Amino acid sequence: MDIIITISSGMVSSFGIAGAVCNMTYFRSEKYQLHTAETSTRHLYKMLNMFDFAVCASTLFFLLHGTLLLFPEEFKIPSGYYVFYTVMNVSVDIAGFLTCMLVVARFINTVWSSYLLDCFAMTIAVVIFGAVAAGTETGPYIFSTNYHTAFVLKFLLLSLIFIVVMGLNLVTLTKLKSVQSEEHNVEERKQTTHTVMLLSILYCLFNFGNLVVLVNNIVGDKFNLPERFRIISIYVILPLKSACNPVLYFARNEEMRMWMSNQWRKLTMGHETSDKELEQLSSRKEEITRRHSRTAANSSPGSRRSSRHYSTSSTRSIRE
Repeated sequence: MDIIITISSGMVSSFGIAGAVCNMTYFRSEKYQLHTAETSTRHLYKMLNMFDFAVCASTLFFLLHGTLLLFPEEFKIPSGYYVFYTVMNVSVDIAGFLTCMLVVARFINTVWSSYLLDCFAMTIAVVIFGAVAAGTETGPYIFSTNYHTAFVLKFLLLSLIFIVVMGLNLVTLTKLKSVQSEEHNVEERKQTTHTVMLLSILYCLFNFGNLVVLVNNIVGDKFNLPERFRIISIYVILPLKSACNPVLYFARNEEMRMWMSNQWRKLTMGHETSDKELEQLSSRKEEITRRHSRTAANSSPGSRRSSRHYSTSSTRSIRE
């Protein structure tokens, strides 16, 4: 593997590991556990974060073990090259499945807002899909058969995920535009749905090269696909997608940004934002919201009610 590609993949994987660890620390924090209601979307995203970590970690170990050859021979895992490559591919497949489930969950919550999804059932579905993905990776190796069937199955699964993601995103976006601003928790629902849409769009963009590689493998290299394109698509682009997910979640989640800011202050200055400071922040934000409400009330009959709801939810978010 080219040294530039190797270094790029290692840097992307290291960044993805750091981002996933920060997210997992936030999810395990006392503030999150006590003040954040567990929903199907949050449950799926926590699992997605775990497998994003697995993608980046397995890619980094694959580079160290197989490409950079930094492990001494006595510490090398038998067939380690294949083990880490398999873990990486299975983790990528499961991350794609979780992204698809996030889109499906947001579609159901938008169309049937009163319907509650079973988090345990979704976890079982992920386990079953993981077993199928592991079978497509290890089956041909264990039974010494041709990989053509496995490539076809992976292509079909990836294409199906693409179709479901794009189709349901369009339907959800159309439905979301028709939701009245007076409905309960509508702003939070819109923000969550937009975040999931961005995650799924990134997934489709970053996995397009992987789809091309699968097509090339199925037809038997008839496209004369450059080896560099295959390597970059698998070892750089796929970890990059997993590294982008924590960054996107951080950018879209105000509670997480406040928590990270508090942790940074605590590490650098030994100071954490107190409840009194949070109350002051809350009061300033509420005053700005009231001013905005009075300005918007002249142009829209329902804006006063919407702004008041937004003010209440914002205040609750800061106090948490």
